[in-house]
Amino acid sequence: MAGHSARAAELAQQILDKMPNDQAALSLIGSCMAAWGDAQGALAKYNEAIAVAPNFEAAIANKIFVLDFLPDADFAMHQDARWWWDHVGQYLPRCVLDPVDLDPDRRIRVGYVSSDFRSHSVAFSVMPVFRAHDHAKFAIVAYHCSLENDNVTEEVRTLVEAWVDVAQLSDEQLAQRIMADRIDILVDLAGYTAGNRIAVFARKPAPIQVSAWGHPTGTGVPLIDYLLADPVTIPEQARPVHAEKIADLPCVITVAPVDYPVAPLPMQTKGHVTFGVFNRVEKISDEAIDVWGRIFAALPDARLLIKHSMVDDANVRNSLLERLVARGIAAERVTWLGRTSRQEHLLAFADVDISLDTFPQNGGVSTWESLYMEVPAITKLGKTVSGRIAAAILTSIGLTQFVAPNEEDYVTIALRWASSPDELTALRQGMRERIATSDSGDTVRYCRKVEAFVPALLAGLLRGGADERRCHPSVLTTSHRTYPADR
Repeated sequence: MAGHSARAAELAQQILDKMPNDQAALSLIGSCMAAWGDAQGALAKYNEAIAVAPNFEAAIANKIFVLDFLPDADFAMHQDARWWWDHVGQYLPRCVLDPVDLDPDRRIRVGYVSSDFRSHSVAFSVMPVFRAHDHAKFAIVAYHCSLENDNVTEEVRTLVEAWVDVAQLSDEQLAQRIMADRIDILVDLAGYTAGNRIAVFARKPAPIQVSAWGHPTGTGVPLIDYLLADPVTIPEQARPVHAEKIADLPCVITVAPVDYPVAPLPMQTKGHVTFGVFNRVEKISDEAIDVWGRIFAALPDARLLIKHSMVDDANVRNSLLERLVARGIAAERVTWLGRTSRQEHLLAFADVDISLDTFPQNGGVSTWESLYMEVPAITKLGKTVSGRIAAAILTSIGLTQFVAPNEEDYVTIALRWASSPDELTALRQGMRERIATSDSGDTVRYCRKVEAFVPALLAGLLRGGADERRCHPSVLTTSHRTYPADR
């Protein structure tokens, strides 16, 4: 749909003119509205589709995802919306597993399931974990659920013991393959995002199942045992509403170190501050733009650089520009950058003094990228996982002065640092060292924290802690119980 959202919406409307209750067309229009920044309109369309077909998985998943963009949503609302299990998941057949291999000297087999082993934020989050895993103790199996491949895909392949292309396998076939591979711990990297295989996890093909990194907001699936997070993204008071147990990492996500050269502070030569927004366009809410408008009203010479591939879509770009102008940010103060290589993407931070994080959904990998390019990011602490990720990242490296508890403080922080070029220069110069000496930025230490959970998980399993709930009288079984050859 990228670059063709207006045409996609037009075609979907033509279908609805003939078949007003076509759930696929309703959901497609919702997705177009989400791309244009109209989260409430998108939610209404998804609700229409679900009213027509309560078990329509695409609309359910899209609705769950669009809740990230609603300012009034909180942890309870997000978890209440995880009704996929009630309408779909609980009726799927449940796997019957062989007993766990008790050999204390064998390698633990960890399977990762994703459609995003490519140039995507998920791959950038999980690659440093793959690279830093203790491969003498853990055998890593990647289940690649997409037909899309690029240079990042090839790099991921080199980091694992076994690579399995499963895009053309049904959910039942993939579950059987996972059982045959004797996976001890199965990790979901998608949640309800595009290309997810949540229906595989509902079959429970591995004794321990975990949700992490890709969209770690909670699945509502009781057969997923753990959700990897941190104390900022999911505070104690929010944990009881999640179906999964919460396991804390130094930070909910990490990325590999970035070593591209960093430019001097732009404002010292340009004579004005440039704010950057490198997040996905659909994350740019009216609430965020309202706050940015207040910042730009106080800084009449300030400029805004917006970079994302979707601004190559004229309809998306013009819609966003109208919203910016309506809140006092004139068109001539905005620079647009569309799709580039990742190297060019990172080097574009050379023109940015301070990043403005989006809300209610924050930037994750984009926040890490900004920090690695020595550009601090201002964020507002939200009421959901997606609204607290940037705060978790900043907190993990000791930059809590850029975390605003409310919109007023967000403006105050922006104005304070926009008027302090010398302090900002000093802060930027120590940014990479600050990251490298943190548990969240040192990817080897980060991975060791991940691995530290494994003995406790398996010990609980051996004590009979595995979930034995049956979800349906039919079951999946397999007689193939051999390991694939480890490289």
